[in-house]
Amino acid sequence: MSQAAANARPHPGRTVLAPINFMTHAQAEKPRVFMSADHAQPNERLGTFEEAAVKMHDARALTPAAALDVQGFELSTMPTVMADFYDEARIEAVYYPEVIAFLKRVTGASDVHIFDHTVRVQDDGKRAATAKRLPVLIAHNDYTETSGPKRVRDVMDAAAADRYLGHRFAMVNVWRSIGASADRTPIAVADARTMQAEDFLATDLVYKDRVGEIYQNAHSDGQ
Repeated sequence: MSQAAANARPHPGRTVLAPINFMTHAQAEKPRVFMSADHAQPNERLGTFEEAAVKMHDARALTPAAALDVQGFELSTMPTVMADFYDEARIEAVYYPEVIAFLKRVTGASDVHIFDHTVRVQDDGKRAATAKRLPVLIAHNDYTETSGPKRVRDVMDAAAADRYLGHRFAMVNVWRSIGASADRTPIAVADARTMQAEDFLATDLVYKDRVGEIYQNAHSDGQ
């Protein structure tokens, strides 16, 4: 690697200002996202948005390390035998069991149920060839207080759903880079302690056959 290339890569502990796309706090009506049938194409979003410069920290350098029950996220090492994350059948047959074992280890969960996965691809040609999804460039939270429990009932039979909803449960995303390094659109996460209740705007997620709900996030000082 050339010295110029090495200098261009992020250094542990570095803090930078980066533009993040947010919803505005004031909306004329409930926001909606119309999900594209073609995953390679962007979704249509109804609502007003703004860009804000946010101080971004290298989470690898946090002391003490981030914890799921404190910041709402944590970093961990998860070895895998997966080599091809474009192979859907192998993801379910091989990667799902790896993730289940990983989540039980790091969270102490007695049971883990994986109900879907998403592969996101920035490169236009590769995304079109593999029919994968675009990265999402709007700050958001995948479930709301309403849609989280509803999703449990959508993906489980009644007895299993009652068992999960009768105890403490959590929706946990497991993200990893499937390339050599995440040089473009690296994932960014918010420290839950910096988010205010009014920063979460319930948004309808409109599919051809159903309507889900997510939170899109607004910007506040201190995030």
